[in-house]
Amino acid sequence: MVGPSGAGKSTLLRLIAGLLTPASGRVSCGDELWFDGKRSTPPNRRGVGFVFQDYALFPHMSVRGNVAYGARIPVDPLLERIGIDHLAAAKPRGLSGGERQRVAVARALASEPRLLLLDEPLSALDPSTRGHIAEQLAAAIAAAQVPALIVTHSYEEAIALAADAIVLENGQITQRGQTAQLLRGPRTAFIAQFAGLNYLEGAASGRDVILDSGERIQLAEQATGRIAVLIAPWEITVHRDPAGDSSAQNNLTAPVASVLASGNRVRLVIGPLTAEITAESAERLGLERGQTVTASFKSTAIRTLALREG
Repeated sequence: MVGPSGAGKSTLLRLIAGLLTPASGRVSCGDELWFDGKRSTPPNRRGVGFVFQDYALFPHMSVRGNVAYGARIPVDPLLERIGIDHLAAAKPRGLSGGERQRVAVARALASEPRLLLLDEPLSALDPSTRGHIAEQLAAAIAAAQVPALIVTHSYEEAIALAADAIVLENGQITQRGQTAQLLRGPRTAFIAQFAGLNYLEGAASGRDVILDSGERIQLAEQATGRIAVLIAPWEITVHRDPAGDSSAQNNLTAPVASVLASGNRVRLVIGPLTAEITAESAERLGLERGQTVTASFKSTAIRTLALREG
């Protein structure tokens, strides 16, 4: 489950777990009704395993003690399966972020839950370790064979942890389906930006679009009225020559607002666009902030989304 801050994601998890009471509506799991306004199943009878954003471990207990708290299955085999059996006697304060996360997951699984809820389980981790820990978390969830609902702010984490996605905006579901579909067909500005796409609004007339930021671009197909233009950053090439790419229909010249290196890729903000190029290309071009460059992209690389007037 993804969505902007304040959309209601954490609130929804707490409603499902019974930690908050809905004003109306229904909460059910399979064929069990947990809430309908007249009756409400207590949290301890819902069979929900909850991994909180800060993991909420008991600092005075060992890893084994934390996992054993409320456990309904033998703890030691679970510690081994999650890969933390060697930490059984350790206290939470001596653990890394990834280790604390696995303890929290093991504790949730020890209660034999019918449903696993995880509220931004990777947010407390160092960015350099999130990818590796996401793989471990995905493996632990898959091995447990328990349905899981995971809140995340990262598209990469959503892809790594889940096959399906629900997008929540202002308390409403705006899109649901396979996580890869968010990249192929985003329906809102948030979803496009969450998937890492450029989202630019403007007015279309035929194949021409005047963006709200003032630039003119050309589409491969005709459109009319208010639209959003979607362009993947990796579809954009960057040139020192103001003429840009003669084979591309769109060439936008502007100063580089920011340069952010990540691994072997470099993300550049050029006017209203974010481009992603290889580190080798960035070094060859000698790119730096404030330098005027041209971002080029083909009309066939553009997708559009019709917008409601007003």
